[in-house]
Amino acid sequence: MAVLQADFECYEEALPAINEAISAARECKDHSCLAFCLSWLHHFSLVDQSAETQEWARKLIGTHDGGLSYLRHQANAYELRGLESSLLLSQANAAIARVCQNIVRPVVQH
Repeated sequence: MAVLQADFECYEEALPAINEAISAARECKDHSCLAFCLSWLHHFSLVDQSAETQEWARKLIGTHDGGLSYLRHQANAYELRGLESSLLLSQANAAIARVCQNIVRPVVQH
């Protein structure tokens, strides 16, 4: 449900749905489902910059880089190769974005 709501850019509705999925996965001790849910939360935090989404993502998966590393570790541990590949691409994309920001920043002259 959360993914469908996010596809229609209804992030306010998607956040409670992903939270419910995360809770259900934890309750059932379904580690692979939990890894996928947390990766979707990470994706939501990239496309929805609202304070609420950013706070949920920080609470559940930590900082951007730390969260990606944690999620990738979980995907590797549970042999979720598709998810692991997706997370590796996200890490590479984030690294490229940081490099580009450093290149594009104007030089401030005093």
